[in-house]
Amino acid sequence: MIRDQETLDQLVDMIRQFVEGVLIPNEEIVAETDEIPAEIV
Repeated sequence: MIRDQETLDQLVDMIRQFVEGVLIPNEEIVAETDEIPAEIV
C-alpha cells in the first residue's frame, strides 16, 4: 500500500492519463470487435 500522498497522487494521475488518453479513445473499437487491441495490452 502506498503511504506517501505525493506518490499516490502521481499514480492516480498516471492512471487517469492512461484511461483518458488510451482506453476511452479505443472504447468504440473494443465494443465493435469485442477484442482489446494489442497495443493497449
